[in-house]
Order: sequence, then C-alpha cells, then structure tokens
Amino acid sequence: MQTQGFVDTRKLVALTDLRELPQVNGETQWSGELLYTSGTDAQPARWQGHADSNLIGIASTLPAPFAKLGEATLPLHVEVAGSGDASTVRVSLADRIRSELALTLHEGRDWQIESGNADIAIGNRMRLSATLQANADSVGTDVRVESPTLGVITGSLVSRASDLTVRDVKWVRDALAGEGTIHCGATFVACDAKFEVTTASAARALADLGFRADLTASKGTLSGQIAWQPRVDRPWIETATGRLNMEFEDGVARSDVSAPGHPFPLLTVPALLSGIDSAPNPEGMPSGELHFKRLVAQFDVRDGQAHTSDLHFDGDAEILMRGRTGLLARDYDYEAWVLRGQDRIPASLRRLAATPRVAAAWVALRDLISSESAERSHVVLNLRGSWSEPVVTVD
Repeated sequence: MQTQGFVDTRKLVALTDLRELPQVNGETQWSGELLYTSGTDAQPARWQGHADSNLIGIASTLPAPFAKLGEATLPLHVEVAGSGDASTVRVSLADRIRSELALTLHEGRDWQIESGNADIAIGNRMRLSATLQANADSVGTDVRVESPTLGVITGSLVSRASDLTVRDVKWVRDALAGEGTIHCGATFVACDAKFEVTTASAARALADLGFRADLTASKGTLSGQIAWQPRVDRPWIETATGRLNMEFEDGVARSDVSAPGHPFPLLTVPALLSGIDSAPNPEGMPSGELHFKRLVAQFDVRDGQAHTSDLHFDGDAEILMRGRTGLLARDYDYEAWVLRGQDRIPASLRRLAATPRVAAAWVALRDLISSESAERSHVVLNLRGSWSEPVVTVD
C-alpha cells in the first residue's frame, strides 16, 4: 500500500501521545508506503514502511538541532519495521540526526525504548553520539552521550505525559566532574536543572571549556539551580533565573590580559587585575598576581545578568566585591574593597594608589565597610567595561 497526503503537526503530536508543542507549528506534505500483515494464531502481525517529507511549512523555535524556519527545506526520512510487541524505527533529519531505536510494547499500550543509538549535530561545531538502553529497573531509559566538546554525560531518562526528567546525571570531561538533575515540561516551554560541578585543577578546567586560565586552584566547585525557557529565537540565558554558588581553594588569580580565549564571566578578581594591568604602567611592573586561600561568591541570575553582594577573596589581599556581570551584554559593573593595609597590597594594585590619600583610604576600608554611616564615595576600586577590556578606576 502506497500513500501520500498532508499532515498537520498538531494532529501528528496528538497521534504520538505528546501534548501540543507551542514551539512547533504548521502543515507539510509527506509520502510513504506501509505494508501490514495481520496476525494469526501461528504468527504475530508484521509491518514495514517508510515516510518522507521536506517539512516545508513546518516552523520550529525549539533549540538546535530541531530549530527550523517555515519556508526552509529539511528532509525527513522515517523507516519502521516490526512484529508483535517489537519494532524498529530509523530516523534521519537531513545531516542533523541519524538514529535507530528498538521499541517494545509495554502492557499492550505504550511503545517504550528498549535500546538505540543516535548521531546528532548541533550547529556547525558540536556533534554528539548517544546510546540508549532500557533501565534494568524498568523505570526509564539509561542514556549515554559522548562528544569531543562535552565529554561523557550519562543519566536516566524518565518520560511521562506531563514532563520529561533526566535523573542521576553524571558528567566527566578531562579535569571536570559533575552531577545533577534536568527536568522539562511536556511542551518544553520551561526547564530547570540542579547541578554541582567540581574540579581539582581550575586552570585545566577553564582551558578545557574554552575559557582563559585566569585562575588556578587545587579545588573548585560551581553549584546551583537554574530555570530557563529553551527557545531558538532568543538566548537561553536571557530567560534564565536561579542561583549559583562558586568556591575555589588554594590558588592564584592572575591578569593574563594577553592570553588567548575568553574570560570566565564570574571570575571578577582576575578581571579586576586585568583592568589594572591595562592602565599605563611607566614603571614596567609585572602582571598582577594574587595568591588566595579561599574565593567564594553567590550569584543571583536574572534578566541576563549575574548579581552578587558577597564575593570574598581571602589571600595576599582581602577583597570584597559587589555588583553584576552582564551575561548578555558581556560587561562588568562592580565595586571592590581591598581590606588589608598597604604592606599586603601587591605592587600591581599599589601603583594605582600613588598618593597618601588613597593609601590611607585602603588602611581605613575595614572600618568604612562596618560603619553604616560610611560614605560610598570612599569605595576604592570600580570595575566596569567589557569582558575583553575591563576598566578599573579609583575613587
């Protein structure tokens, strides 16, 4: 039997027992063939078929690799074959996805993934290889994703009519290890994640992720909970809300202003040093470098920005910072207090305080911070400007 026709994605979603996806809409033509043999007492029913479509008319604002403009051509090919309670599905979506899934009929009602594999391209730079296997406890599907860019990610996928959850997520990549949980509603309008990422080498971890190694540490942790809306028509960070906790121990913050790569946006002490070292330096002093025992901060993420009021750097100099990092605008706006006397201030900072008036202000900063009546004009350092060209001024 050969067939062709016109498909409305709203009906297609209903047929696959999923709620309507508001990010996907439109209608498209398709053609295909299905051969079906009814079952008998001697053998179960058998089927084999395929369907093809160019998906013209379908628009999707889901993230890559599912994003698509309505007028764009995106070839889709589907093959199915099965017998009784088992079926195989092969899907290819242009050069974005190649997958093969083995399904079993659960309790005579729902088709569930028994095993499978997929090769997925996300943009031009990232490619993922995924394997799937039914959980031994029959509570979901175990997923393993490998990528040269991301490393190895494992977890257990649990899908219900109302939501989709990836539990027991584990992430390993060179100098990084992480764990957490990801949850999305059935329509993928909103998702949230709880996570903790640790490293025993902050410099290697930053380099592995493509950032500039502006900080070394023997131990580092980034944890938190973030909610966002996955949309292709706007950056996900624009909709992100939540809280991040950052902690590093036994390391060095440095101003590698000439090093390649982008700075990690939450590391504002290296940005402070970079801004200072970018200022005129007639004495030819070396790049700023601050040893520390502990660096901690808590950030509130909202409206494309990360705000903190309690960043604490405890080392060669004790520094408190408050302000914001623009995650979309890629800029800084911070106030910084250096809390120890002039003898503890490294040369790269001290050269900004050439006058006795500023040096005296440094010595008195601890009293200024503890006093509610202290004038804010006595703030010593202001960090502003872009991530690539931070600017530091002294009041």
